Amino acid sequence: MTDTKIRDSKGNIYNSCHFIDKIIQFLDTQIENANAIKIELENVRAINSELRKESSEGDYKDKLKIVEDYLGVNFEGRYGQYFVSGVRDIAHKIKELEKENQELKEEINNLTNNN
Repeated sequence: MTDTKIRDSKGNIYNSCHFIDKIIQFLDTQIENANAIKIELENVRAINSELRKESSEGDYKDKLKIVEDYLGVNFEGRYGQYFVSGVRDIAHKIKELEKENQELKEEINNLTNNN
């Protein structure tokens, strides 16, 4: 690709397409990031699919094993304790949010029916 040299109003010659390399570089980075994100999303989809197959009342350790297998990590030991504790906290918060969501739906339904 040949760049055209252009003279500005002061007579300075510059490369008319100097910014194109920066744009291409930016796009390449975005494509790399997008591909990495797609891979992680596919991992999440696979994990979710496997977790749905497990019974909702199943032991969290079985579910944790599924996540470990897909991510290629081992949550045993010191760091695993923090992770498992975090998973429990998140699961508890999700249940609270689901309950709150249900209460809000009921309240909206009651308000709608009253009007």
